[in-house]
Amino acid sequence: MQNITVLYEIEKRENENPFDLSLKLKSFSPAERRFIAEQIECRAKAIKKLPFFYSKKCIYTKRALEQSSSEEVAKFKTKLIKGETLIDLCGGFGVDDYWLSQCFKTVTSYDENTELNEIVRHNNTLLNYTNHERINGSAEDINFDDLDANTVIYLDPDRRDSHGKKQFLPENHSPNIYPILEKIDGRLKVYIKLSPMIDISLLLKNIPSITGLWVISHKLENKEILLECNGDSQKGIWAIELNAETLQLKQDLDAASTEFNFDKKFLFIPSPAILKSKNGETIAHKHNLSKINSSFQFLFGDERIPSFMGRFYKVIKKLAYKPKTIKKDLKELHINKAEIFSRNFFHSSEDLSKILRIPKGGDHFLAFTIDKEKNPWVFICALKSQNPQA
Repeated sequence: MQNITVLYEIEKRENENPFDLSLKLKSFSPAERRFIAEQIECRAKAIKKLPFFYSKKCIYTKRALEQSSSEEVAKFKTKLIKGETLIDLCGGFGVDDYWLSQCFKTVTSYDENTELNEIVRHNNTLLNYTNHERINGSAEDINFDDLDANTVIYLDPDRRDSHGKKQFLPENHSPNIYPILEKIDGRLKVYIKLSPMIDISLLLKNIPSITGLWVISHKLENKEILLECNGDSQKGIWAIELNAETLQLKQDLDAASTEFNFDKKFLFIPSPAILKSKNGETIAHKHNLSKINSSFQFLFGDERIPSFMGRFYKVIKKLAYKPKTIKKDLKELHINKAEIFSRNFFHSSEDLSKILRIPKGGDHFLAFTIDKEKNPWVFICALKSQNPQA
């Protein structure tokens, strides 16, 4: 591959920083310069998203890197997906394949992008990755009836159209997962990676074979939804938060109804995975927390909970929303900067910053929301009281 030869030449010239933008590239063709520029951009992102791949000097395409799992998420999936043989129907950049290969004897992945396949094969040599085979082809080429019952199917459809626009409905993904699932009988366990933006209730309605669903969040940001179809366990919905340690919570359909009470010492903000997986009632019941309105964006309790999946803050003061009164209290508390969080409120965080004339920053946190009677409130909190794991 000519572009790989170009990379080797650059690395010979610049040992300390192979992709320094100051490097003179006049000796390369326009196409080679575009390739080099793409690698510069991708490696700047890969150092955080894929540090192991970065350390091995792998090469990338911008689109494949954007759609790949992060290493943290891929590693977590090795706790769920195990077996003898894995077939990945949409190989992509191959991050999931690499980490899952440690849980399987053989991994075979398919992709129609021949250029990407060549890059993946090159990267495999750098990663010393020997039990993987990348095949030029598509999911439609496979006869699932011929597969051994111990085979696990992995599916990560392309969620962008030909113009690069994100698509959130499964029927608009490439490939469409619905007709593929119809071809796979109940002998074969299937895992599907999907966007965290997708409607979970839609998935549960349209895919009756779902036996597990995980909403995976990292650093309090939802990264993806993972489905298990034809699994051995009973159907369950989990919220996962990956950080210094992995926290998980399974939906408890028998959880008691959460009481309304916000006269408490601490304000809790659940991980977005909790909210997406509709585990709000479950976490409130687990920690004996109360709520202020019908949503679970803010919860309240009287004790610190170091293991809480999310963040929590000590409430210094709660006030009815009256801008003049709030400004006065902030002045008395010597608060001239604060982080602002608005949920189920009639003003955005940006608008509230302007209304109260308080810039972002400092050591305090202002949470704005409404109670069940739609009365507006603000909670003045100390930022340093938050969960150190968040």
